[in-house]
Amino acid sequence: MTNPQPTVTGVTASWNVSTVSPSTSNAFAAAWIGIGGDQFDKTLIQCGTEEDSIFGQTRYSAWYELLPNNSITIPTINISPGDVIQASIQLTNGTLNQWVINLTDTANGQTFQNTFTYNSSQLSAEWIVERPTINGAPSRLADFGAITFYNCTATIGSTTGPIESFPENPLVMYSSTSRNAVQLTDVSALNSDGNSFTVNYLASG
Repeated sequence: MTNPQPTVTGVTASWNVSTVSPSTSNAFAAAWIGIGGDQFDKTLIQCGTEEDSIFGQTRYSAWYELLPNNSITIPTINISPGDVIQASIQLTNGTLNQWVINLTDTANGQTFQNTFTYNSSQLSAEWIVERPTINGAPSRLADFGAITFYNCTATIGSTTGPIESFPENPLVMYSSTSRNAVQLTDVSALNSDGNSFTVNYLASG
């Protein structure tokens, strides 16, 4: 994740849909890219995949979300473990606050593209794996193993480049903010290509 900068107008990435381990308790994992949402930023436009275990059965889906609205499942894309996802979010008209979200499953060629009007802070570019919030509360994190984001680029101001082109701030997830919080994920350093890194599952929370 890049440190907050003004005028973020694009973010892209690819990743392989991970195979989730079934669990007796419902558990969820979301891999996504987005713009905004850093620290006290209340705006966030994002899209990604979800890898869940519900009632002992694994489920996979694609979605997008424009806070404060709830996430919307994309029914026209059928997601399977191992599929390669290509995703991008681009500001196409700054005057009208128009953004284009693209998400493609390259394994089956199914694609979602739509234009949205959204007033973003444009303060940060995000590449995240997390446990989503469900019914207003953090969910249990599904065992997703490891997810590698690659071909990660952002457009900030007049510069378009890989993550290494900008200040970065790796984020890891904890079970809570208490002193006894359990670390749930680990984030690797950037790979030598400067545009990829891996998020590893540690605990469910």
